[in-house]
Amino acid sequence: MFVIASVLPLPAVNFLVSGLIYFISFLVLVIIPAYHFSTVRLVKTLQFDADAEFSETGIVLRHRNKDVVETKGWEWISRIIITGGSVVLETRQYPGFMIFLSKERLKGEELSFFRRMGERVRRKSS
Repeated sequence: MFVIASVLPLPAVNFLVSGLIYFISFLVLVIIPAYHFSTVRLVKTLQFDADAEFSETGIVLRHRNKDVVETKGWEWISRIIITGGSVVLETRQYPGFMIFLSKERLKGEELSFFRRMGERVRRKSS
């Protein structure tokens, strides 16, 4: 973008500011929409529609769109991230995906369970 800005600078600003404006415009107009639409496409191709039950021993996935029940161990989860509004479980599966749980819908003991499991997953991965 800085090369384009040096050839075609915006009027009344130098090429560094022009390059920054070009970069932000490219990011907003091309990169972010492309990322969004590729994510939507990936979700449609995966067709992952399941109910998950979490326990100390593992994770049970009951698929709604087919009669399949999967049992996964906690080694399937690469990390558990607890943010301000959600609990995110990142899987080791390819293509990788994440399971988002709203903190508002979790009870106190469920949230402490995910904190405990997050520590366990972190210890096993290091």
